[in-house]
Amino acid sequence: MRVLAVFRRVLRGFGRDKRTLVLMMIAPVLVLSLLWFIFHSDTYHPKVAAVDLPETMVVALKNQGARVRRLDQATADRQLKAGEIDAVIRFEKGQIVALLEGSDPSVDMSVRMLFVGVMRERAARFRPLLEKVRRVLPREACIVTQPPRFDRLHGGKKMTHFDSFGPVLLGFLVFFFTFIVSGVSFVRERTTGTLERMLASPIRSWELVTGYATGFSVVVLAQIALMTLFSVYLLDMMLVGSLFWLLTITLMLAVSAMTLGMFLSAYARSEFQLFQFVPLVIVPQIFFSGLFQLETMPGWLQVVGKVLPLTYGAHAMRSVMIRGSGLAQIWVDLVVLAACAVSFMALNVWIIKHKRAV
Repeated sequence: MRVLAVFRRVLRGFGRDKRTLVLMMIAPVLVLSLLWFIFHSDTYHPKVAAVDLPETMVVALKNQGARVRRLDQATADRQLKAGEIDAVIRFEKGQIVALLEGSDPSVDMSVRMLFVGVMRERAARFRPLLEKVRRVLPREACIVTQPPRFDRLHGGKKMTHFDSFGPVLLGFLVFFFTFIVSGVSFVRERTTGTLERMLASPIRSWELVTGYATGFSVVVLAQIALMTLFSVYLLDMMLVGSLFWLLTITLMLAVSAMTLGMFLSAYARSEFQLFQFVPLVIVPQIFFSGLFQLETMPGWLQVVGKVLPLTYGAHAMRSVMIRGSGLAQIWVDLVVLAACAVSFMALNVWIIKHKRAV
């Protein structure tokens, strides 16, 4: 009977907290749906520039799904450096040379698979001719071509998968832990009554939000500095660009996460309820942060990915750490992160004004 009483009490608790019950049902379904859409997306077709390639090779690349642009060497190099194409393909001393952009291993593999398909197609087409040649010429003379050579614009041969995905993971961890720290701290301010007492004072709403955000920023700054320096100098994560811009990006990303955590904490009565927002708000963002190609996703998912702060933060971090980019290449990402932070700050001010009015 006592076990039954405890059982009923648990069920009554869930009945009183319907939001927890709904989130428990919706969050797993949402994450599984995102995974289904991502893994059922179209195959990524790399964008390549053909520099003085014969028409037969261009046609063979297109048959394998490549998006081929016929460009001169200078234009191709400029577009590759700007990230507009994935590889530049040309002939060099009788050998096909593919200069890969190099910052994304999945894209590099797509380009390499192009040539696997091309070689298979050409081998199947010329197999009867090669059999005739083998009957006439010695074995040593039957080498009619060389395998393609792959070079990288960024990264180099020493770049590992950790170097490539490290910026994405670092950005996600900064966003996740900052969201948790700020959200939990703000929930405690509410549950202990500190926020209500401050609302009863003459302080203005925007002053209150700005003061809280500035105070949290000190702790957040120490956190991101430790994570960034540990990753770069102790874990030896690749950093080609400036450490200053890397710290700037992580700070902007952390401020966005902090203000988002403050905003969502208004809808949580406890730390447990705040954690329920993680699978709905934080986890989906990792799918749009560069681990998967955004271009292959359905159109509505691409729109979702383009409004999430982690998408821009991870892109900027990868640009600085692997491509060595500066302000001229990452300013759009910084502006979007700043806009996200300002928007969340404005929502926080609106919520506090609404609570005062009530």
